[in-house]
Amino acid sequence: WYRERCAEATARNGRRATGLAFFHVPLPEYAEAFRTAPLAGHRLENECPPRDNAGMFRALAEGGEVIGVFVGHDHSNDYVAERDGIALAYGRYSGGYGEYQDLVSGVRMIRLREGERGFETWVRLANGRERHRIVFPKRQ
Repeated sequence: WYRERCAEATARNGRRATGLAFFHVPLPEYAEAFRTAPLAGHRLENECPPRDNAGMFRALAEGGEVIGVFVGHDHSNDYVAERDGIALAYGRYSGGYGEYQDLVSGVRMIRLREGERGFETWVRLANGRERHRIVFPKRQ
């Protein structure tokens, strides 16, 4: 389905689009990306992807449209890692004072710039501080 929609959009627009993807559950490739290409942030618990790898990451990498994937689910993680030209990022625990006391409550911010294939992202904490600011892909 994803591949078909991308092909349709490319044909309709005459060029490949740039996009970000948002899921709740991390893709299986997150754990490997953190081990091999961490960019910023914390990994305070193991990733909990689905048991079966349906090939979504492979479709994203082959398609070339998506440059960032953002997930939640594992609330003690807020890292960004890179695999095959795609930033794999966790959001940030934002629920206030609850069962996830390893991290201060906050939010992952994303800044896009018109006409640029990339983004900037960072964590803004509830206390106003910022952490883990990166530009992806890294500018030359």
